[in-house]
Amino acid sequence: MLTGTRAFALILFGQVVSNVGSAMTGFALSVHVYKETRSVDAFVAIILAVFITNAVASPFAGVIVDRIPRKTAMMVGDIGAALATLSLFVVDRTVGLAVWHIVLATAWSTAFASLQWPAFMAATSALVPKEHVARASGIAQMGEALSMIASPFLAAVVLTKFGLASVFIIDFVTFGFAVTSVLFSIIPSPVRDAASTAARSVLGEIREGWNYLLQRPGLIGIMQFFMTVNFTVGGVQAIFGPTVMGYHGEKAYGLIATLGGIGMLIGSIAMGAWGGPKRKVEGLLWFGVAVGGFLTLFGLTTSLVLMIVGSVGMMFCFPFVQACSQSIWMVKVDPEYQGRVFSLRRLAATSLAPLSVWLCGLLATRVFEPAMMPTGGLASTAGRMIGVGEGSGLRLLSVIMGVLTVAAVVLLIRRRLVWNVEADLPDAVQLSVPGNLKVAEAAAES
Repeated sequence: MLTGTRAFALILFGQVVSNVGSAMTGFALSVHVYKETRSVDAFVAIILAVFITNAVASPFAGVIVDRIPRKTAMMVGDIGAALATLSLFVVDRTVGLAVWHIVLATAWSTAFASLQWPAFMAATSALVPKEHVARASGIAQMGEALSMIASPFLAAVVLTKFGLASVFIIDFVTFGFAVTSVLFSIIPSPVRDAASTAARSVLGEIREGWNYLLQRPGLIGIMQFFMTVNFTVGGVQAIFGPTVMGYHGEKAYGLIATLGGIGMLIGSIAMGAWGGPKRKVEGLLWFGVAVGGFLTLFGLTTSLVLMIVGSVGMMFCFPFVQACSQSIWMVKVDPEYQGRVFSLRRLAATSLAPLSVWLCGLLATRVFEPAMMPTGGLASTAGRMIGVGEGSGLRLLSVIMGVLTVAAVVLLIRRRLVWNVEADLPDAVQLSVPGNLKVAEAAAES
């Protein structure tokens, strides 16, 4: 049984392998749905299943993570998601997959993922010393980048040579790596009084988590920043493909997507090696400015080279922003509240994503594209800066979103509660395993 940073390394390895398998399934299902339906509505239904399930399940998942051992929560999350993949395999081999099967399986998998993610974050804060938490977060981002790069290629090869069912089998097997890695690790869990926990309602515990956050306005400010960034960047993701393909074709789009994943991988490696600045809030905010700047650059140009610079630069900066933020949350949130707070934080941060995707798509086609035509209403103003014609409205929207990202950072810098959050809030996680944590080695965890 491994403990400390060795346990973290083993668990992270298992999660990375599992994430590659899950991403392969996601890619393969996208291809399957496109070939079978050619329907945008089918994709929308699947995406909505993710967002709606996450919104409903996250607060309750956070309570569960705080009530049961971290190890148990992670294993339940992984096993539950594996069962969703198994169900897809069975249905595919018997009656054939319909869109509603995929929607239900996606919702089921998302519900269990909402349990696994905060449990993993809480486990990381208990296993990794405070001074290495940001570095550990950067390394974890590296796994996500590897998944982005490898999964589409692997899924395409398997799908072409062996079929959809083989992708499901690989995904199911990779969940075994995740579960086994947790099984052979000792993960400290908060000591909670069973009687007082049983006496409190689930909704009451969700309110406790929210009240805990409200008492820490610096953390609320960071959460608001991520709501803004996810809104701006999420919206641009909806028009990113059409923008690139409109000017440079499908191969260029594939090239930029691949290079973006490589940029994120390099950024993750750099963050893992460096560990970020001493004051993590500075890394969060200054790299946030860089994200907005690169996003603006992407929209200002029609040059493929500069579009690549904007896209890769933005993806390179994301691991620094994410790791610095996660370091603050892991160090400043008390372990007994981490499940609820991390779940609420993620729910809030992603809450505007569906709106941004819908709104940017609507504004791009109905407002900005017509306005940026040679005779459009913005041709004589914004058109002089970035040019007019087809695709110019999409690029203008990218510029606006980039400027909004920078503006969000400037507003946070002016808020002393955010700028001084690390000094104002006491550390909840010490350099070693905190005294109020116990190592749960009971049968339920072995």
